[in-house]
Amino acid sequence: MRVRFWGTRGSIPVAAGGQIIREKIKRALHLAEGRRFENEDQIERFIDESLDFPIRYGYGGDSSCVQIEGATST
Repeated sequence: MRVRFWGTRGSIPVAAGGQIIREKIKRALHLAEGRRFENEDQIERFIDESLDFPIRYGYGGDSSCVQIEGATST
């Protein structure tokens, strides 16, 4: 199990500004390079399966965020 605390003191204690949002968009577009999305479902699947948590979500601001990842069985 992995537990991460996002947006806590020493991490990112405030909401992301314009430059951080811009960097997230650039990273997502770079990862999507060469892909064609035929519909919104394919876009949603790409976001969920190909983008890391910090790129696809925001954190920081008035409260912290806790991310908990459990082990997957194979």
